[in-house]
Amino acid sequence: MTARDRRRWHLAMRWKLLTAFTAAFTIVFGFIALWVVNYASDVALSRLTAQLVEATEGTARDLPRKALREVTTLDPNSDFTDNAAFVRIQDDLDSVRATLPSVDPYTYFDNAGRLEFLVGTAPTFGQPVSQTEPAETVKYLEQGLRATTFQSEYTDAFGTWISAYSPVVDKAGNTIAAVGMDYPLDYVAEVQRQARAEVLPILIVSYVFLVLLVLTVSTLIVRPLRRLTAATTRIADGEYDLDLSRLTRSRFPDEMSELADSFKVMSGKVAAREQALSSEVQRLQIAIDAREREESVREITETDFFADLAAKADEMRSRMHKK
Repeated sequence: MTARDRRRWHLAMRWKLLTAFTAAFTIVFGFIALWVVNYASDVALSRLTAQLVEATEGTARDLPRKALREVTTLDPNSDFTDNAAFVRIQDDLDSVRATLPSVDPYTYFDNAGRLEFLVGTAPTFGQPVSQTEPAETVKYLEQGLRATTFQSEYTDAFGTWISAYSPVVDKAGNTIAAVGMDYPLDYVAEVQRQARAEVLPILIVSYVFLVLLVLTVSTLIVRPLRRLTAATTRIADGEYDLDLSRLTRSRFPDEMSELADSFKVMSGKVAAREQALSSEVQRLQIAIDAREREESVREITETDFFADLAAKADEMRSRMHKK
């Protein structure tokens, strides 16, 4: 890479620092935001699960066994809506729905090996469970006749749900029917939206603040370095008497002030060395000039013309003495 290419791709240290820290902040804050939203969702789902299981078990304990057993013997084709046992069970489920508006409670039982709905809202009395529920849900419903069972998040034609099932047993321990409760997961989605609405603005403000802080700090760090760079450029051009006191003077010395001190010492040594070299060069120049003059004189005196001229001069002096 040539010097021209290096100048073309030059990037100030301040922007390098800002880019590096911004990338780091982006990763960290992105992870925090994702963790907060997921954590809020998990907590909400855990609370809903515990609440749903508790409500299902409580309803299974509170339903009147005698009335529920009577409902299991009703003919789906008869006018069962005026039956006292049916109305009693329906009122109890309505009370649960009034306490937990989002919950959809219902009852079902095993009718000679086939699961059928009893009292509830959406399912029809006496309707086989397999007609409306997928096979996976039917398995959970069957388990709910034996013990409290929780079905995690699943999706059907009506939405996304979590469900719990708990058996209703008589005093002898025989299962009469079971209570099922479905809870829509719209609440969890709402919790996620609230978490994003509350957390993301805080994270964004903190992110911008930290980026501006990094920009300010990097500027303060790079500023003396830029001054030192300008000073070294002038030193390279031969200005050795620069005043570096602004760079070396600091209430709290650090690596930058130590570097400035080193450049100050270096510039002094370079100035002294250059002065010594200049003096030596001047002395050598004088010696060379003197030697060149001696050689020039010797070249002249050693010529035949100069020797002939000297002989004639001696002859003339001799004649003058004779006179």
